[in-house]
Amino acid sequence: MPLFQVHRRKLMRKSGLLKRFRHRVRLPLVRFAFRWAAKLSLPQSHRLGVLLGWCLWRSKGEMRAVSARNIAACLPHLTLPEQAALVKSSLIETGKAMLEVPLLWNGPAARFDQAIVAVHGLQYVDDALTQGKGLVMITPHLGAWEVAGLFLSQRYSMATMYRPSQLDGVDDLIKAGRTRFGAALIAADLRGVRQLYQALKKGNCLGVLPDQDPGRNGGVFAPFFGIPANSMTLVSRILNKSDAPAIFTFAKRLAKGEGYEIFIYPAPVEVGGDNEAAAVACMNNMLEKIIRECPEQYQWSYQRFKTRPAGEAKFYQ
Repeated sequence: MPLFQVHRRKLMRKSGLLKRFRHRVRLPLVRFAFRWAAKLSLPQSHRLGVLLGWCLWRSKGEMRAVSARNIAACLPHLTLPEQAALVKSSLIETGKAMLEVPLLWNGPAARFDQAIVAVHGLQYVDDALTQGKGLVMITPHLGAWEVAGLFLSQRYSMATMYRPSQLDGVDDLIKAGRTRFGAALIAADLRGVRQLYQALKKGNCLGVLPDQDPGRNGGVFAPFFGIPANSMTLVSRILNKSDAPAIFTFAKRLAKGEGYEIFIYPAPVEVGGDNEAAAVACMNNMLEKIIRECPEQYQWSYQRFKTRPAGEAKFYQ
């Protein structure tokens, strides 16, 4: 056997061992960090989140670069100093979002209830469910989206789509956290889509986060802040086929760890219309309106415009 092949096999074995070692070390550390962070109060969690977000901003890494690119393109009416300030504040809010998750998923239920300061528009959920066709709850990656899902799952029979984690053990943490108040998790695959329709037929609620790039063959291009964005068609298809009503919702994170304020809006009927392109455009327009209410709490660090129309240059360098 050639010497270079021998060295290659040795390197591959070492690489495999290193990956297994990292996994065995990382998972206990993640679990320990979750248990520790879940014991913090919300103000303590958010203060640490401010520090984490400040570090993300100071590091001048990918998250800062992507945030700056997205904000400049989506909010060109802002001056350069205003855009720079929004990049910083959005990364600080991202830090808070990261640090609050263990508390939301593992903290005492009574503490979660106390953190909900106000809920606006809950009657839209109740009114929609009287139709007996279920309800689709559309939530952007804005504010504390985990809070919105947990709050609604306390009160209604609910299922939420999610993408399983690639890391063994971490997926268990996600499932345990998001189902703590009775919600069911449905994997984002063909079998999961069938389960979504079944849940609606039973009159249940579905939670979907649609402002993600579904990949080259998973969506259609529709305007989002005036930019063609590869957008999920699943929501409009579900609404059109099931004739279920829909609402938009998000949880605003209040300053100084004072809690959360939940907002619920009725969805325009066009979101489930026969014209798929128009329906997706309507959904994106509604998401945009909600995001403009507190743009500093949107996940600008996500590469929302990664997939481009054929022949168009890369959006992120």
